[in-house]
Amino acid sequence: MGMLNLFELEDDEELMLGQTIFENADHYYEVMKKTGSNDMLSYLNQHIKDIIEMDKVISSKFRLV
Repeated sequence: MGMLNLFELEDDEELMLGQTIFENADHYYEVMKKTGSNDMLSYLNQHIKDIIEMDKVISSKFRLV
């Protein structure tokens, strides 16, 4: 069974997946600090709602314990 078998997509919809991996919690916070001040990322974050239905976005975070 493939990933597309888990979702029903309309003809004009696409399924996009992404994954970000960090070395550890310190690396995560270092990257977030650097990207948070990036003007282009801030601009894209503000305008993403114009092109993506955010109520259909699934996000998760996992942590090794």
